Amino acid sequence: MLQRVEGLTKTYGSGQAAFQALKGIDLAIDAGDFVAIMGPSGSGKSTAMNILGCLDTPTSGSYEFEGVHVEQLTRNQRALLRRNYLGFVFQGFNLLARTTALENVELPLIYRGAPAATRHAAAHAALDQVGLAGWEHHTPAELSGGQQQRVALARALAPQPKVLLLDEPLSALDLKLRKEMQTELKRLQTETGITFIFVTHDQEEAMGMSDRIAIMKDGFIQHIGTPKDIYQRPANLFVSSFIGRTNLLDAQLSIEENIAWLVFENGYRVRMDNVVEDQKQNQKVIVSVRPEEFVITSDEGIRAVIEDSVFLGINTHYQVRFESGKEAEIVQESRIDSIIPPKTEIYLTVKAEKINVFTEDGSRNILKGVNNDHLVLSEV
Repeated sequence: MLQRVEGLTKTYGSGQAAFQALKGIDLAIDAGDFVAIMGPSGSGKSTAMNILGCLDTPTSGSYEFEGVHVEQLTRNQRALLRRNYLGFVFQGFNLLARTTALENVELPLIYRGAPAATRHAAAHAALDQVGLAGWEHHTPAELSGGQQQRVALARALAPQPKVLLLDEPLSALDLKLRKEMQTELKRLQTETGITFIFVTHDQEEAMGMSDRIAIMKDGFIQHIGTPKDIYQRPANLFVSSFIGRTNLLDAQLSIEENIAWLVFENGYRVRMDNVVEDQKQNQKVIVSVRPEEFVITSDEGIRAVIEDSVFLGINTHYQVRFESGKEAEIVQESRIDSIIPPKTEIYLTVKAEKINVFTEDGSRNILKGVNNDHLVLSEV
C-alpha cells in the first residue's frame, strides 16, 4: 500500500471558533491508482489533499506513506518527503513569468540539487512528454492557457514523483482545452504509472478519468468505489443525488411471505429480490431512478402526465408530474413517428435491477451489491 490514512481528523481554530474539516476518514491508495476526490464546497476534499501532500498535518489519526508514519515526522522531514516523492499541479499555473518553459520545469530539480545536465535532460524529456517539444525557450506570456498548464504538468512530472496531486488543475481552461487535457492526463498517468490523486468538481472528469472516486461531504467520506459502483449502486442518498441526475420517489417496502415488494403511488408494485436480509421489514423508503431507467407504457406503472418535452436528437427529455405532485425527468430514445405531446397521460415502470432503494433517512442503500469496503456511514 502506497498511502493509507485511518481515522484522520483535522480541526482549525479552538473553542467556539473551532471548525472540524475532517471527521475521521479512512482511505487506502495503491501505487499506480488514479483516485478522484469529489464533494461540494466545504466537504473537506482540499484539506484531505493538503494532508496527503504533506502541506498540512492532521489533528489526529494516522497517515502512512510506504510504511512511514507521516504524522510523526518533523516539519523538515515532511518537506524532504514532499520534495523527493510528491508532485503538485494546482488550478493556478504558478509559473515564473520571466523564465522560460524549460527553466520553469527545472525548478523542482534545482531544489533537489540535481546537476545541470541532469536537470536539462529531465526538463526536456518532461516537456516532450506533454507535447511541448520546441517550446522550451518561450516564456509564459508567449504560451496559451493550455500550454501553460502543460508546462505546470511537465514541472510536476520532471522529478518523477511517486504521487502526483492535482487540485482542480483544469478548471481555469475553456471547455475544449479541458477535454484535451483530460485525455492527456489519463494518457500520462497510464504511461508513467505514477499515482494520481485528483480533486475536481467536474463529475464527467472524475467518471471518465479515475479508477476510483471518493465522495466527501461534511468532513466524511460517503463512498469510495469505481465510477460504475458509485453510479449504479451509490451507498446513500447523498451520493446518488451528487453523481449524475436522478429522480427520488417515495415508496413503501412491503414484506409478504419473505418476498420484498416496492409499492409506489397508485399501487404499482415491483418485486425486489436484491434487498439485503437485515432490511427485509415493512418500512418507508426513498427510491432513486435515473432519468434513462424509466420505461413509458400506456397502461401499467406509476401514473403521470407529460408536462414538457425537449427533443435532443437521439434522445428526448420529458418532464412529468405524478399524481402526488412530484415531478421527474425522463430520458427516452426519440421516436421516429412523434414526440409525446404535453398533457398526455402515461404510465412509468421501472426494472428492479436498475433502481436504488434507501432508508427513509437516506443514510443507507438497502440493496445487495453496494461497495461498503471503505464506507463511513455518517451525517447524510
